[in-house]
Amino acid sequence: MVVGYLLLIVCLPLASGQFLCQGCDFYDCADDMYECGYRNFYQNSKHECQYFEELEPKTRTEAGRQIVSCMKTCLLNYAKSFVHLNPPIKDNTVLQCNMLEKSGAAARRMCIKSCKLCEVDSGHIGAFVYQSLHLEFCDK
Repeated sequence: MVVGYLLLIVCLPLASGQFLCQGCDFYDCADDMYECGYRNFYQNSKHECQYFEELEPKTRTEAGRQIVSCMKTCLLNYAKSFVHLNPPIKDNTVLQCNMLEKSGAAARRMCIKSCKLCEVDSGHIGAFVYQSLHLEFCDK
């Protein structure tokens, strides 16, 4: 009987979804709330989040890891604040998706600047990672 209660206590947070929306998985939860179709900011953002998670251990120095981690955290914090400030409205999906797309692009520029992503040199993150970051985010 005690084991049953312990399992209920341990599994209850998972059943409520509270822990399923952590880290990059948050974007899946947000995607379920906003139905934006092919212009889906949250699916693109999840891809970027996973990209940064993959790059972080490959960086050569602590400074490089901090920049990659900063980008991932900055973009995730933006997405969470958007959801908090703009709860989905079923009758206004198109407007919200347009607003999300525009503000998401602005958030990316802000995060790139505040994390100094385009200022990092290859010595901190390695030539391959450096090339990937600059091709993806800075040389556009």
